[in-house]
Amino acid sequence: MANRLRKAISAFLALRHRNPGMFSLFIILGEALLWFLAFPVLPPVRWDPVYVVVTLGLFIPVFFSFPLVSLLKHWPGELGWWLLVSGVATESFDQFTEEPVLFGAVLPAACAISGWSLLAWAIHRSFRLAREQSFRDPLTGLYNRAYFEREVPRLLERVYREGTPFTLALLDCDGLKAINDCYSHGFGDLALCLLGESLREGSRKSDILIRYGGDEFLLLLPGASREEAEKVIARVQKILDEKTKFLPCPFGFSAGVISWTPGEEPLDLAALFAQVDAAMYAAKRERKPSLE
Repeated sequence: MANRLRKAISAFLALRHRNPGMFSLFIILGEALLWFLAFPVLPPVRWDPVYVVVTLGLFIPVFFSFPLVSLLKHWPGELGWWLLVSGVATESFDQFTEEPVLFGAVLPAACAISGWSLLAWAIHRSFRLAREQSFRDPLTGLYNRAYFEREVPRLLERVYREGTPFTLALLDCDGLKAINDCYSHGFGDLALCLLGESLREGSRKSDILIRYGGDEFLLLLPGASREEAEKVIARVQKILDEKTKFLPCPFGFSAGVISWTPGEEPLDLAALFAQVDAAMYAAKRERKPSLE
């Protein structure tokens, strides 16, 4: 008997993912059944036809809203939805039963307040996660160019205002073209992922890591001097060498580094990127052997 009950509960909970609309219908019917079992039902002749229509009008949009709420993918959002449904159900069912005032007024209000609070929190969290994902590169998990163009100018403005030194490094992959041509772009994607992992492991927690596009990566180091940045880059290179030693082709990167110290003339984003881009190509020309 216990096994059958567990299986029935598991099948019912599984219905939430397969058919959320049917799952919500069962919940609403279950609440109605419990309510009518707990309190004496008024004779149908005493039911207000207008209120019956209003009740159905409330339940129809609430019922069909569950699939939208499930898109939040957070249990507080679904719990908030169920609390709202319970508040609507409690307020509606009390018109057809003889129940104490507590259930007809206090309980619906409590359900509505807590339900809206949880829903608002879940919606806010969903928008925040969606915004965060829009700034992430799907391959490496680092920030993308959209983040660079939107957030880095604000960071530079704060850095210039506070007089905090910073260093910017532009990394360009060496050997990626040979890997793509000889061993497929899947191998090339793996190499880029390994570089992203090496940047995360070798950089500081305060550093900002960006895949600018293709095989170019930006490393922004607030508060770091050029010497400190070069130590970080050397650490990243050492980690990458260890991760890519099994690759069939040599793979590495050339890095251009520029620093800004308080007292120097502030640079806008375009000028800053032009300088670090030129420094990167100078480093690539000096790198031996030259890999393309």
